[in-house]
Amino acid sequence: MMQSDPIDRASQPSAYHQFLDRGHPDDYRQEEINLLVRAIRAKESRLVLALPGMGASNLLRFLVTRTHGLGGEINFAYLNCDALDDCLDIEGMFDAVADQLQEQGLGRPFPPSERGYQRFSRLITRSGGDPLLRWVVVADQVDKLLGSADNTLYRKLKALTDLNKRLCYIFAASPRVAETIDPGNVLFAGRIMAVGPLNERDCADAIGEEARRLEVDFDPGLQQQLARLSGGHPGLLRAISSALAEKRQPLTLIAEDKLIEHLLALGSINYRCQKMWQELNLAQQTTLQFLANGRFEAASAESIVWLQRFGLVVERPGETRIFTPLFERFVTLQAPPLEPITIQGASTILKNGQHIVVAGKVLKGNREVRVAPLELKLIACLKRERRVYTKDEIAAYVFPDEHEPGDPPDPRIENLVRQVRERLGKRYIKTVFGQGYEFLG
Repeated sequence: MMQSDPIDRASQPSAYHQFLDRGHPDDYRQEEINLLVRAIRAKESRLVLALPGMGASNLLRFLVTRTHGLGGEINFAYLNCDALDDCLDIEGMFDAVADQLQEQGLGRPFPPSERGYQRFSRLITRSGGDPLLRWVVVADQVDKLLGSADNTLYRKLKALTDLNKRLCYIFAASPRVAETIDPGNVLFAGRIMAVGPLNERDCADAIGEEARRLEVDFDPGLQQQLARLSGGHPGLLRAISSALAEKRQPLTLIAEDKLIEHLLALGSINYRCQKMWQELNLAQQTTLQFLANGRFEAASAESIVWLQRFGLVVERPGETRIFTPLFERFVTLQAPPLEPITIQGASTILKNGQHIVVAGKVLKGNREVRVAPLELKLIACLKRERRVYTKDEIAAYVFPDEHEPGDPPDPRIENLVRQVRERLGKRYIKTVFGQGYEFLG
């Protein structure tokens, strides 16, 4: 049985990261926290996966500042990889971890010439002290950092846990990139924890916290409505609470379907639904659309299991449903999912440090789409990872022999985008004004 007394940190320096949502009780996300605590005690690393807005970041911050019952001293290093100067700088990540641990009095300063992995390695291999001491590296938003890493990084991280058996890692990312993280199961050995919506108790506590934040009084009926419409999704709960607090008309006079229509018209709520929707693959989106339209028999059993694991689908007596009527309505409003675009038999060349696709067959679903060589390059460039690419990045990939950093925007890029849209469909390339282009297939 885990003890309920918090760890005594009086002898440690001030926390390097302050948990901002102070309204949470000590048993916040108790099931998930207990799973992570048991992993730390067992000196096992964990990959934490959560859809956008599900509260994985809050969970990790809560872990490093208010964890209970670890049964010994623990030194956390916490970092949000998106906050690093360069989110792809792996050596910078090791430096940030070493800085935090040394700020807590661990190890002696090293020569300025030592940085990154070498510095962190020397720090943990020279540590002594209490055998119950734990070293835990907690890293949030690792999608870009680890998604672009090869097995060398995972072998290095694993080697450190072999050199110091008290070290483990808790890394958090989105499910979409899970298959690209630790593909050889070197570091996490398949140990993955999915974070879903808040349970009933935590949701009720979160509603109370929202009432305090907004300085309003949510009566019991409205509290039930908030819980039902948000489904315990922390991001949706926050956005819906703000929207309902501003609405002057008594909500008891508004039919739920009309209220949902009003909420989905708000950018803050539609944005959160879109973020979750865009994380799903074609099969998962299609399965949600079948469920939203009452066609359970047509839904993919494999996708239903995945959607249940990440909290978008729930089992209720006699039925399987989307976790909230608001998100269910959002799903019914979406256009049919895009068929996946793949490049089969890709051939690449190395130019200016980039592996550039110069040949291959473009497939839309199972059907080949004939494209010109430059169109193929554009598709390959935008498909490398799901993000917005600037015209400068695209030109450096598509025209590597002609483009120089700092050149003015190449007008050929816009023409290529138009041509690829004509080949694949207009919805496949999204224009993000003032930034660049994002591939949605």
